Amino acid sequence: MGLSGSAAQTAALIGMTLVIAYLSLVFGELVPKRLAMQRAVGFTTVLAPPLSLFAKLMRPVIGLLSASTNVVVRLLGADPRAVTEEVSAEEIREMVVDTRGIGPVSRSILTDVFEAGERRLAEVMRPRTDVHFLGGDLPVTEAYRTALSLPHSRYPVTGEGGDDVLGFVHIRDLVVADEDGDGTIEAPPRTLREIVRPIPFLPETNHVLQTLQLLRKEGRHIALVVDEYGGTASIVTLEDLVEELVGEIYDEFDAGIREHEDTVLRKGESVLVDGGLIIQEVPEEAGLVIPEGHYETVGGFVMDRLGRVARPRDVVDVDGYRLEVLATDRARVERVRISRLPQPSPGAQEDGLPSS
Repeated sequence: MGLSGSAAQTAALIGMTLVIAYLSLVFGELVPKRLAMQRAVGFTTVLAPPLSLFAKLMRPVIGLLSASTNVVVRLLGADPRAVTEEVSAEEIREMVVDTRGIGPVSRSILTDVFEAGERRLAEVMRPRTDVHFLGGDLPVTEAYRTALSLPHSRYPVTGEGGDDVLGFVHIRDLVVADEDGDGTIEAPPRTLREIVRPIPFLPETNHVLQTLQLLRKEGRHIALVVDEYGGTASIVTLEDLVEELVGEIYDEFDAGIREHEDTVLRKGESVLVDGGLIIQEVPEEAGLVIPEGHYETVGGFVMDRLGRVARPRDVVDVDGYRLEVLATDRARVERVRISRLPQPSPGAQEDGLPSS
């Protein structure tokens, strides 16, 4: 190559160093790491015994290196005893998504656990308009008949008003008085106020997993959610919290409800969603990311943009999508269609005319 002896030696040294570094990185670290990640159990079974023996033989050298490392780390102001590495929730979530050994169902549940940890009760509690409150002065006989016509097992009991919640009653509390099962109460007339059970009060800023742990610890199945002013926001049940982890749970009493309360339906190029669907659960196939604001649900977003109570056939356009109100129940949005707005044709754009 026309190099002098010293230059050739230097070039050879640099070349050999680069080749050794390349081979060491590829065959000594990257390839083994990739294979071990794909077959962790198999590699551990084969390599653990020889590595354990090698570690015992090299213990004096390892001890010297560890002591030297601790001295340098201490001089740099760090704690040499801190051996654990802090891993963020987002990193763990990515590990769950990338791990092939986790099935789709398990992966979905684990992903929902991370999302539930960030959600507040205000996002998952039942709409107050869907909660059946029973007055504290209501006779047990009348409350029993009312409960028989409803699909729930626990009912909040109120005093002077909706914000004066005395507790709750379980349908069993009403059934015990009907000794022969004929639908009539044989016991002396009493009011719900006399048999009410205590109910825990929780702020709407509590998180889902925090509340789930609390209810399980105290053996509770229902809690009253209050706002920052102490007023009644709604209720949340143990079932509501579990559904945030495993999806909707329907029993035999929900068979009819399920047919009419599908939160998401695909219809042609549009997506039909329940107005009570929280904005974080708008499906990806809808293509729309609803901006956050002073609302929790799709219906709340629509009314926020309208500036009034929504009516059927009201539309809101946002980021190339149209949200059309299909059905309402008084002041509540029940059904919304999400569809992509047609793109203007190139000719119309050039002429400055809107597309038909």
